[in-house]
Amino acid sequence: MPGSGHHTANLNDGRVFRAAVPTAFFALSFGDAVWAAGLPAVRFELGLSNGAVGRILFAANAGSIVMPFAGRCVDRFGGHRVLVAAGAASGVLWILPGLAGSFWSLIIAMLLLGAARSGFLLVAAEAQAAQRERACGRPLMGYYHAIFSIGAVLGALAGSFVVAVGMSRPWVMTIVGGTQAVTFLAIGAFVRQPIPAPAVVPKDAGTVVGGRGFRLLCLLGLFATVGEIAVAGWSALYLRNVLHVPQHAAPYGYAAFAFAMTVVRLCAGSVAVRFGAVRVLCWSGFLAGCGLVGTVSLPTPGSVIVAFGVAGAGVAGVFPLLLSLAARFAPAAPGRSMARMVLCTQIGTLASPVLLGFLVQLTTIRIALGGPAVAYLIIMFGSLLVRRRTTIECP
Repeated sequence: MPGSGHHTANLNDGRVFRAAVPTAFFALSFGDAVWAAGLPAVRFELGLSNGAVGRILFAANAGSIVMPFAGRCVDRFGGHRVLVAAGAASGVLWILPGLAGSFWSLIIAMLLLGAARSGFLLVAAEAQAAQRERACGRPLMGYYHAIFSIGAVLGALAGSFVVAVGMSRPWVMTIVGGTQAVTFLAIGAFVRQPIPAPAVVPKDAGTVVGGRGFRLLCLLGLFATVGEIAVAGWSALYLRNVLHVPQHAAPYGYAAFAFAMTVVRLCAGSVAVRFGAVRVLCWSGFLAGCGLVGTVSLPTPGSVIVAFGVAGAGVAGVFPLLLSLAARFAPAAPGRSMARMVLCTQIGTLASPVLLGFLVQLTTIRIALGGPAVAYLIIMFGSLLVRRRTTIECP
């Protein structure tokens, strides 16, 4: 195969090269989790209302508006350069929320940080992951998102620890931000070569972003995280207030959901290789829908917690597989394809809490928790349409 020797040499530049992308995913979630663990203390310190906290959380995600521009930067300057620059910049910007002394200063800090993290860093990380996946010839998105989940868990534990020992907010965010900045600068210093493109681009792979199949995948991306949002926000309340489990057992539903997501993401790649990404996406939607229906229809707390695990196993593969398929539509423009897909998913992520909140007010927690099953049925049938419209598959 022409160029295969150079391609193999690039892929074996060293352990640091192979660890660069998972390190980026770990750093993305770790800092967010540490901040989230300290948010109740920030609320008390600044005297913020529930509405003010909601606006701060929205500001942190509003930075995703720069994703289209970030995608173009990735395609023009290279994902590796954008990854290092955005990672180091967001590390420095983590210091600002630690120093903010008022609501508006915190809003500005979160907007800037959100643009760096939710905009540039996330798009660059997904684009690098897509290129790495194509270069290796096997699905890796699930693995990278499992690393993201592990970073979130460890970040939450670290955040709980610093809250317990009473470390001040400026020191915590300076340590987190400084560590992240140094990490990404080290990646830039030791991994100077960008992730290589595959030697041969498959004939059935698209070259432009915007075809019918790609637009359909972006539409499905709007529903990709609604189940995760519903379980994270309402599972503990459902177990406690509806099924009347003890207070300490209320988080078990989300724990089962998150554990199943992490485990399935670690092995999702090999399953997609054997059965095909579109087929696995279809069955993931079906499994997620069945799990969510089970959480609100089964009679005992134990069976409901198992159903949360089933739902997590189904939800786990949806977003990584959508990203893998989207990257195949535009191998020449990974930045733009990832930016559009992640932006659509981010829109769904921002809208889901609001819509679910209205649903709870109009109906019950049971309906709000089980209702997202409809979204995963849409993903299931939508994946069948993707399969009919195109022959593109994951490696």
